Amino acid sequence: MIFWKLPLYCLILLLPVIFQTPGAAFSAPEPTVSQGYPLLINEIDRSQADYKTPENTAAASLSALLKRDIDWYLQTMTVETAAQEKKMFQDAGIPLSKIFDLMSPSGEVYVTGTIPYKDGLVLTFEKRCHDIDGTIIKTHSGYIRENGLWKKTNRFSGDENLGQYDDVIYTSCIAAYRFGPDFLEDSCWHGNDLTNYNDTKIAVDQRYDEDLTVAVFNGIDNGLAREHLNGMPVERLSMGGWIKADQIAPSAGIIEIGRDWNDSTAIVLDPGKGLRYRIHAGGKLVLGNAAGDEDLHTNHWRHVYLTYDGARVKLYVDGKLKDSKPATGPIDSAPVLHIGQRNATDNAAADFFKGRLDDIQIYNRALTADEVRKKYKNGTTQSL
Repeated sequence: MIFWKLPLYCLILLLPVIFQTPGAAFSAPEPTVSQGYPLLINEIDRSQADYKTPENTAAASLSALLKRDIDWYLQTMTVETAAQEKKMFQDAGIPLSKIFDLMSPSGEVYVTGTIPYKDGLVLTFEKRCHDIDGTIIKTHSGYIRENGLWKKTNRFSGDENLGQYDDVIYTSCIAAYRFGPDFLEDSCWHGNDLTNYNDTKIAVDQRYDEDLTVAVFNGIDNGLAREHLNGMPVERLSMGGWIKADQIAPSAGIIEIGRDWNDSTAIVLDPGKGLRYRIHAGGKLVLGNAAGDEDLHTNHWRHVYLTYDGARVKLYVDGKLKDSKPATGPIDSAPVLHIGQRNATDNAAADFFKGRLDDIQIYNRALTADEVRKKYKNGTTQSL
């Protein structure tokens, strides 16, 4: 699993998987899902922790983390597992209390099933994070009886077949490109990996005094594209990211969804008009301007976002609403994605962008003005 892609505060449920010990392979049965599942794990007091059920122990473990009570947290584990946990942090030279830095009260944790397993049980979980991507983390944790009480154990953590219960799902974000070392990869894990036309490269640049990897476009013949956009937004849409233009002329594509210019939903740069946007919805093409040239060709990073809520299309620059037009109906652009160019399937007709782009994301819902503003202030379109 690639943990750097996850919102940090959502990692807490994965701790039993991250801190694992070797184990023998074992055939994992399907979880038993009772009428009581999914069961929301509520925060409890230490006096309510009786460890008579694995669910109570799970609630105690989560509550101990929320209350930053390290002694209670260790008490929810078997003696062996607690010792392993402490040794792991000690060997790494990290205070065990650092585990609290991974925790946030945002989101809900649910037990989704029970698996009778070896000499104990495995509970399957979902954590539904309160982030812009609508992240759902699926994972599992093992429990065995110790002195008649259910305690967490790492004993099953190395069993490969249990890995089938671990997953990350982004329910709102359908494509994301952070332009790291694997810069063609869709980091929302919807399979929308890109094709690189004519050797588009990445480089290190700074934004908000932080070194970041970004995509570099030559304005001549390169760009990125996806021939079929999985999860193509229909009723609602948001898309955008960071733009650092070297020049305005000639016309250049930033982000475009569509087979050609007649059906596309796009953000483009246009000489004399600066930043322009368009959406093809309900069989109609809606056009708008958002900013003049002076706002965009100064070789500075600008944050640009287009949203559509089924009634209006809006374009934000640096967290501020620049323009809005009425638009209705389903988005009927073809599910073809271009980044840094237009009409990537016909390079002869493409309008190539010269400059740098970063953190491009596409959502199947309309982000609120506050969400767009927070993305701008955060310095990245990654999960907040």
